[in-house]
Amino acid sequence: MNIRISTVVIDNFRGIPGKLTIDFESGSNNQPKSLILFGDNGTGKSSVVDAIQFAIQGEIGKERKLTSLISLSSQYLPLVQITLSDGRIICRSLVSSVDEKSRSLVSSVDEKIKISNSNRDKDFYVAPFVLRRSDILNFLNTPDEKRQIVFFDYRFTKDNIQDEIQKNSGTFGEEKRELQEQSLAKKNKRRKLVEKLAKKIGLIVEDIPLEQKDFSDFVRAQIHAGLTAKERINLKKGDTGYADPIVHNLVKEIREVTQQIKNIQQEKKKIQQYEAKFARESIVKEVISKAESRITESFQAISRCDFLDKIELLCGDISATSLSINVHLKNGRCCSPHHIFSEANLDLLVLLVFLSLAKEAAEKTQAKFLILDDVLQSVDSTIRVSIVDYLLKEFSDWQLIFTVHDRLWRSQLCDLFRRNNHEFIESEIVRWNFDNGPTVFNTSKDIDYFLLEAIEAGQVVNICSQAGLLLEEVCDKLSSILPTSIIRKKGDKYTLGDLWPGIYKTLKKTNMKVVVDEVDKWLHLRNLVGAHYNEWARSLSLQEAQLFAEAVLHIFWEVRCNKCFRWIEPLGSQGKHWACRCKKLNVSKE
Repeated sequence: MNIRISTVVIDNFRGIPGKLTIDFESGSNNQPKSLILFGDNGTGKSSVVDAIQFAIQGEIGKERKLTSLISLSSQYLPLVQITLSDGRIICRSLVSSVDEKSRSLVSSVDEKIKISNSNRDKDFYVAPFVLRRSDILNFLNTPDEKRQIVFFDYRFTKDNIQDEIQKNSGTFGEEKRELQEQSLAKKNKRRKLVEKLAKKIGLIVEDIPLEQKDFSDFVRAQIHAGLTAKERINLKKGDTGYADPIVHNLVKEIREVTQQIKNIQQEKKKIQQYEAKFARESIVKEVISKAESRITESFQAISRCDFLDKIELLCGDISATSLSINVHLKNGRCCSPHHIFSEANLDLLVLLVFLSLAKEAAEKTQAKFLILDDVLQSVDSTIRVSIVDYLLKEFSDWQLIFTVHDRLWRSQLCDLFRRNNHEFIESEIVRWNFDNGPTVFNTSKDIDYFLLEAIEAGQVVNICSQAGLLLEEVCDKLSSILPTSIIRKKGDKYTLGDLWPGIYKTLKKTNMKVVVDEVDKWLHLRNLVGAHYNEWARSLSLQEAQLFAEAVLHIFWEVRCNKCFRWIEPLGSQGKHWACRCKKLNVSKE
């Protein structure tokens, strides 16, 4: 089962000083969906993104200062709670190092804060799932010699690291065996020295500790009669023996051998670190190499650079952590991406590299979840649309979050989601202030939502009013699609009374005759009850209002698809058939 985020509750986090809840389950099937979060710059979009990453992975990109997560207009430490689609709840907060149960701000400079739980969730362990504009710039600005380091946050699980270490065991194998043999020899030597010392001072071997500090304490108490080093030196000056010379030499040899054992252990630890580093570099190289052909193919399809033959990713050609990118042209020449690509195409190239690594992380058990935080805002509109179209096809079963601040781009993005049949919800940050933070409004509720809500509440006047509004929108859309007596122009304004007769006349000749007759039967309720004050409306029964509402809903559901979210449109040139984009809805003349 693909894990998704169902709800996010953010409390006192950065630009969110109060409590903010985002529900990903809006819609008819109550399944977690993707999200388009719209808001002006500075209204808290990135705070929402950072809060999600903090809760799930215990970190925020390269941010290391915990104090930066605290809201400046709150008296409490941050807390974020996320509910996943499998019912699990992830809760992470900042707490006082003195009182971990308290979320009040620290009261003194000596009191520090820490993360309540620093572990990543098991389904989000492998890789960062947030892609920011700064990540793309960081990749482009990092020298080739160190560029692999950009991806060292991709953990690829402990098992993969251990497998890679085992596969490359020959690289450090001989050195590790030599150190192991030296360690055993030194430990045997120390054991014999300890046996001699124990016999000399009349103790059993088990009474003599081997750790350096414990051994020093033992020697001072049992052999030097509690004298300090300075006191023993003074005794020497007076030619007064303070210990048997043989015992003294044994203690000295044991200390030397113990230090040698410690040195060997440190060397072994360094080799283990080298092994892990070498394994991580090998994994990154393997992942990037696998992505090479996919990146070339995707880049050609999106950018339409007809001069491009191949994009080559070279790992380790300059240094152990280097990553170079070569662009091979169809005329046989080769160059750096900066020498041939526009800024938009450079962004596209880097984005495809990150997306390929996200795909690889998903293949290694990470949840299919990705956030793009205003990543595409500065990309040319043509390429931007192509990137999202590619993304929605290649990541069709992923839960995606886009943050945007441009209204036109938001509209294009919604249209791309619908065209690709990718279920999503829209949320808009309508305002933000310092004391209360962002106010988020769910704009993804379909236009029949308020009528359904009124029916459920049983409010007669509200039912008729919402039914009238919905019918007016239906007529407004259909009058631009169907052949009616009113010729529509961009920006014109017509009322329901102007539009309905033509719509009714046209649809009555189709397989929707029964539906439109029922609407026409109850249409008078719109003016008598829903649009104007009328004392008679008080005596209208709930059943009559519901019949009007149900008739309007039926016509709405027949002309606007709840799958592709498209209105019916003409099929062919005869103008006798209309259907939605996915062909689920069909209207034809009888």
